[in-house]
Amino acid sequence: MEKLHYFNNNFTKIDINKFEVDTNRIKVLFKNEQESPTGDNIVYFTGILSQNYPKWQKSRNGYKYKQDGWIFDNYKDLPIILWQHSDNYGWIWFMSKIWANDNKDICGLFWVDLDTLDPRNAKQVQKGMVRWISTGAISLESWFEVAEDWSILTKEEVVETYGYDELWKAYMGESDKLTYIVTKQEMVENSLVSIGSNAKALATQVNSLRDEMKIEADKIKDLYTNNKNMSEEKTTTEVEETTTELDTEETTADIPQSDEVTEDNKEVETDTNSLQDNVKTLTDQLAEAQTQIAELTKTRDELSTKVNELESKLRSELKKDAPAVVKWDSMKSMSMDEFKSKYWK
Repeated sequence: MEKLHYFNNNFTKIDINKFEVDTNRIKVLFKNEQESPTGDNIVYFTGILSQNYPKWQKSRNGYKYKQDGWIFDNYKDLPIILWQHSDNYGWIWFMSKIWANDNKDICGLFWVDLDTLDPRNAKQVQKGMVRWISTGAISLESWFEVAEDWSILTKEEVVETYGYDELWKAYMGESDKLTYIVTKQEMVENSLVSIGSNAKALATQVNSLRDEMKIEADKIKDLYTNNKNMSEEKTTTEVEETTTELDTEETTADIPQSDEVTEDNKEVETDTNSLQDNVKTLTDQLAEAQTQIAELTKTRDELSTKVNELESKLRSELKKDAPAVVKWDSMKSMSMDEFKSKYWK
């Protein structure tokens, strides 16, 4: 599922002068080479970006990440921290370091420049009221861990061994036999957010891996149901064809050998005409429904285009107002190369 998804962890505000990572013992996976800034406008946070779960343990969402599967290649080029996954502020500064602790959790240290935020949000960050980090990642490879022997299976192997129903349960985190595990994932960006990923959060643009798992599970369930129904329909059709052949033979034997049309024959002819009328009516209704669906689809697409245009216009308007609160001019005047040459050594 190569889609961007997010997961959240709680971070702790720290005094950078009292914080140290033992690089002789701890494996550092990424380090920002620029000098760590200090000052009243700089706030540091540290915590776990991605928790390590041993064999046959999983997160409360019903899945887990394989910690040695993280890829930071692209993130290293620009390890930015955003505000609420919004680009209206630009970045609010950087991830400083990423490492694996003794428990093999992926940990991070990042800093925020309060001058890039409006006064209210800056005060919330300064007081540690906003300290959730939301990591944006793309899943590149996933498997299923078997509880009995901790072996790893593909979804096709799961279907062959356990059936579609158990695969669906595994996607939903409800299986006692299998655990969904992401084994290769790329870090895209990190954001400081006020609300973690949940169904009632105002940040509706934040989706989660669990949402994608449910979509995949529903697809599998639909496929299983369709295959099952097709199998049952095939069996029913075969029985009906056999019955029809028998009925035809019996009916043929009972037909009077005469040119005279009987009352029974008239009834059969009437029933046939009625059936043909019903088929025509249903065909017309189906064509009308398809036309309505096409019209609704067109309307939906037009509304979607208008919504996108309005969102784009809103973002533009917000950026026009941004310099008054986030010093946008000084940030916007730099090209990416100029910015790197100034802040990277």
